Parts: sequence; C-alpha cells; structure tokens
Amino acid sequence: MTVPRCGGWKTACLCCAGLSAAAIWYVRVLEQAAHGPGVRSFDIYQYYVPNMLYAVRSLTHGARGFLWNAYANCGQPFLGISSTGALYPANLLFLWLPPQKALLGVMVFNFVVAGIGAYALGRVLGLGTAGALAGALVFEFGNGTVDLSTWGPQMSGPYVWLPAAMCFCERILRRPRARYGVGLGVCCALALLPGFPQVVLFTYQLVTLRVAWALVTGEVARPGAVVRTAVFGLVLGPLLAAGTLIPGIESAALSVRNASLTVAELNPMGFLDFGRLRFQLIWGAEIVNPITLIPLVLACASVCRPRRHRVALFYVGAGVLYLALAFGPNGGLFPLYARLPMARLFREPARFTWITSLCIAVLAGLGTDAVAGHRTGPRRFACSLPALAIGVGLFCWLRGTGLVAREWWMVGGVAVAWVMSVFPRGRALAGAAIAATLVFELVLSRRIPFRHLLPDAEVLRTHVGLLARVRRHMTAQDRVYVVPDHDNYALVLKAPQLVGIPTIHDYEPQPTRRYAEYFVLMRRGRPFTDLNSFYYPESYASSGLNRRLLDLTGARYVLAALPPERTPGLAGLPVAPIATEDGVRVYENTTALPRAFVVSSLVVVQPPEALLSRLAFGKDDLRRTALVEAPPASAYLGTLSARGEGEVRFLIDRPEHLRLRVTAGAAAFLFLADQYYPGWRATVNGVAADILRADYLFRAVQVPAGESVVDFRYTPMSVRIGAAVSGLTVLALAIGLQTVRRRARRSR
Repeated sequence: MTVPRCGGWKTACLCCAGLSAAAIWYVRVLEQAAHGPGVRSFDIYQYYVPNMLYAVRSLTHGARGFLWNAYANCGQPFLGISSTGALYPANLLFLWLPPQKALLGVMVFNFVVAGIGAYALGRVLGLGTAGALAGALVFEFGNGTVDLSTWGPQMSGPYVWLPAAMCFCERILRRPRARYGVGLGVCCALALLPGFPQVVLFTYQLVTLRVAWALVTGEVARPGAVVRTAVFGLVLGPLLAAGTLIPGIESAALSVRNASLTVAELNPMGFLDFGRLRFQLIWGAEIVNPITLIPLVLACASVCRPRRHRVALFYVGAGVLYLALAFGPNGGLFPLYARLPMARLFREPARFTWITSLCIAVLAGLGTDAVAGHRTGPRRFACSLPALAIGVGLFCWLRGTGLVAREWWMVGGVAVAWVMSVFPRGRALAGAAIAATLVFELVLSRRIPFRHLLPDAEVLRTHVGLLARVRRHMTAQDRVYVVPDHDNYALVLKAPQLVGIPTIHDYEPQPTRRYAEYFVLMRRGRPFTDLNSFYYPESYASSGLNRRLLDLTGARYVLAALPPERTPGLAGLPVAPIATEDGVRVYENTTALPRAFVVSSLVVVQPPEALLSRLAFGKDDLRRTALVEAPPASAYLGTLSARGEGEVRFLIDRPEHLRLRVTAGAAAFLFLADQYYPGWRATVNGVAADILRADYLFRAVQVPAGESVVDFRYTPMSVRIGAAVSGLTVLALAIGLQTVRRRARRSR
C-alpha cells in the first residue's frame, strides 16, 4: 500500500494559514466575550495561570522552587506533579508576555496545532484539499476542542496532538518506516507534557484500535513491521517525556488519585444519558456534546467514499463505541471497560465524547470528499444526497426538534455544494462552499462557550498590596490559610504564592493522599471518606474546623474573602483582625504553633488512621510531643520535659534547601511542619540523619543536646532518572537517525 500524496505545498500552506487565521480570530472572539456575563473558566485562573506565573517567578529567582513548591499545601512538588505542565513548549510565552496575552497565545497555539494536525491526517487518508480542510475545521473548532480549550490549556494541550498522532499512525500502516514511529513518539511526548494524562490514555487506545483494525481487515501488507513500528512510537513517547513523566508517576503513586475510583467518585454530578445529551443539543452547548449539525450531516455522507470504506467503518465504530462508553453506568459497555487496567483512574466517563468528536471530524472530511471531491463520480454523487438527508433527519431525531431558519440556511449551503459538484469546474467552488458553511456554523455563528475568560488575568494580582503587608508581619515560622469566595477571582487559593507567601492549602487536584486526609479532617472535623469529600468540602455537612490540626500547620494568618459569619470555621478561632482591603479580611490566629520547633519526645501510634484521629482529638501536647508510626533507628523516643527547652532559628529558607540552628537542653527532635516526601535528605552537623514521618504528614529529625545545625535538601532521584532517560533517548535517536542517513547515502 502506498502513501497518498499530500498535494501541492502552496495549497497546503494556504490551508494552514487559513486555519491559523481562523484560530486567531476565534480566540479574539473568546477574549471579547470575556466582558459579558456567564460562567468564568475556573481552572484557568485558579490553577493554570497562577502555576505559570509561579514558574516564571521561580525561573527569575534562579529556578528556586521549580522542583519543590514551598508555598502550597505545606510544601509539595512542583515539576513532579504532572498537572503542572510547566515544560509544555507553548508555556514559554509566559516568559515574554503579560499573563492574559500569554494565555491567549497558548490557546492560539493549541487551536493551530489541532487544525494543522487534522488537515495532515485528512491528506494522509487520501482526501482532497476540500475534504482535509473540512475535517480540520470540524476538529479545530468542534465541541471537544472548544470545551477543553475553555476549561484550560493543560487539558486541551494533549487533545490537540491527537490528530497528529493518528496521522503518523496512518503513515505507519501504509509504510512502516522508523521516521514515522519517531513522529508518533514525538506527538505522544508533546501530549504528555501538559500534564493531563487522561487524553493521552485515549490516544494510546485509539492508536491501538486502529492498528488492530488494520490487521484484522487485511489493510496492511507487512503486519509484523507495522506492529513493531507502532509499538516503537508508543514506547518512545514516554521515554522522551520521562523528565516529567517519572516524577509524575512518583507523585501520582502518593497522591489522592492513586487508586481506582468508585462509582460515586467517577462523577458526583451524575452520568451522561440521552436526556442530558438532547438538552446539550437543544441549547447548542459544547460540554460533553460531540454533535453539531453540518459535521454530522457530512459524516453520514462518508459511506459514499468506497475506496476509504475501511477507514470510514473504523471511525464510525470508534465514534459509536466511545459515545456508548460516555454514558458510563447508564450504558452497557462501561462496566466491561471498567475491568481494563487504568480504566477507573480518571473521572467523568462523559469525557469519552472527546474521541467521538475526532471521529466525526474525520468522517466529515470523508463526507466532504464524497460530495465535493475532485474524483466525484455519478455513483458517489447519486448516493450522497440520500446520505445528507439521513444526516439531517438523524440530527433532528437526536435533538427532538426541527431545524431553525439559520440551520436551514446551512443545510442549503451543503445542498448548493452538492449541486455544484455535478460540474467539473464547480467542484472547487463546492468545496469552498462547504468550508464556508462550516466556518459559519463553528466559528462565526457559534454561541458563546459555556466557560468564559476573564477580561484580564491581572485580576489575580488585585490584593498584592495587602499580601505584601501580611508578608511584612510574617517570619519563616508562619503560614497563611486562605478561605476564598470562589466567585471572587481577586483572591484565589494560589494568590499568596505569587508573592512568596506560604499557604497551608492550595487548589491542587493531585495532592498527596495523606495531605488530603489531613485537610479534610481539619476542614470538616470529619474523616476523609472519598475523593469528593476533598474536592467538594462545602457540599458535605461539617462539624467545623479542627483547631489542633490547623494550629499544627503554622497557619498564623487567615485571609478570608467573606465575613466571619459566612467563613467556615472562622467563628470558632481565636483570631484578631489585622487589616481589611476591598472585602478581604486578614486575621491573626493567636494559637498557631511555629512551623519548626523542638519536641522532647515521640509517641508511636499505629495504625496511621488512629494516629490522625489522636492528633485531631487527643489530649497530647503537640508542642512537646510528636506522634510517629514507627520508632527511629536509634530506638530513642526522648523524655517528657518542660516546654520551651528548645529553640529553632531559620538560617536558610529556600524551597529546596532549609538550614536551621537548633538549640536543645537534651537530646530531642526537631519538628518541621513541612510535608514528608521522598527526595528530601537531612544532615545534622554535616552527618546524614533519618527523616521521620511525624504527626501523620510532617517531618522530624533527631538532634543532640546543645546547639546543632540541621540541613534539609530536596534532591529527588525521580527527577534525575527522568532527565537521564530523556537525555539518553534523544541521544540514541540522534545517533540512529545519523546512522540511517549514512546507510542511505552509501546505498545511493
């Protein structure tokens, strides 16, 4: 089987330029829509933009904090948490542009990648210019891409590389060469970098299904070579991205998302069903809705492309399969799928509709080629009209209503293109008419997306002055606890870290499981039950804030965006007002413990659940005693002594390096209210020392009597291994490509 020609470079460049211009225009529309009413894009401004600003701040301070974020969740990895996505190439724009412009630039980049990748996929499938361009428009501005783009670039980043990965997969099926395997691997690596692995899992599934379909239907001439090349590409992707993937795997193994989800955790808001899908169609919403009118109509005409019937059948089957899986327990296939490895690691089965969106885009390209292709024959022309009519009827049946006037005009545009394709000289105009109809439906007349942007990301810096005043009150022994109003983007959970203020809680979907259990008990006064109790603490009955756990984190200051009577738990705290600015109130928690202090004894408590419960509700004096799950190697547990015998002073307080001077009247333990995490090493007076997990979440180190200097350094082996694997993979690829070139020259 030969690889189809990709057409003239001038035509391809012209189409890619048009797709890029459409992307710029559409992002401009999103920017203008930010000034209107609607639901704001929560994750972009609560998570993505603050993380990028933190990364820029870290790099401008000599990369301090790029590995370990000391300003969130009592300390947590930064690069190691996969959802950070700091190494995605498009994010470099934040180094040179203001936050809002950089955000828009990343969105444009992702839309362009989506369009060009889908166009290349159509050309590799043998489509003409009109068909490839139509498929590209349907994917670039389809509901799946718009949904993910307005949710956040860290989610849309992996998705937009899906067509490019399928493009190289199709090339491997036709001619299994190593360079196509490398291309597939590079696409998979770039999809891994933004840090949203669910889409990458879908990508691997779709590539595997496509190869299996080609083998079963006899579509390939060299099955063994195809399988080897495809496996090479799929394995190469994680190797290239190992620098972030291996630390991410380590972080995921310790995170609150380290186990298969229950049915309640898969989707607490309810699963997709036919009624909800119909509701989305009626309102033209893009959330969990892969269907729009003209793409569906064109997709139905894909059956009229006989030379590509195997490809069409695959994408029809894959689209229907993933749509059925999107119904979750409401469908019949998801219980079977849930038995597969990693099938229940990710939430919301409705996200399977993203793959259905891609399948409809490919089928729309095939349908356009059947209606207005340069090789349209009488037989294909005759069967395409009934297929288009079936598409209109299917859309009306799914939505439950007829077409409105605007939609009839769009159907009329497709009908005009069908008539024009009768004449050889009119086929180019027919393709242009279909492209114009798609642009009108998907770009020009699209309703404003469900999620809107903010007019300017600078709103995140609204309270920088107030935070600076708080910082002047603080020492290295203090942290803040932010209780935001989620409708007020001027004070988000990540706002303090933008100015270098450490917090005890952060908007982070992948904290350690121990932190999540600690925080839920602290916030609700009740134990962690499931993932929803951490993600949605306000939706559960609460017994109130646990002061013992809050005080132990070093939360000396509380920032609240709501009055005390509406702030959960604040009324029960012994707080003293300090400052107020634009509705944000700052209080001092007068009973907070210091971040680091000397404890004279350890108490071993097993199991961990009992330790956490005793920590929260017991009578132990946490200023004198630390609870551990196992005794230290020295077996020394200390002795109870009067409070105040020890003194701790910070000499160096950097994210990856801490140095403390400790003075103790007797052999004791330094307690540090920073998260216990692999990769941290400690020395006492230059001698390596064991770090104990103390008080369920934090650290303790044994210190001798008198004065000593304790150093903590974060040197994670996972980052070193990941960087080494990525570097060696790139080196091996370079050597391999050079060897292939030399052999090619000799053979010539």
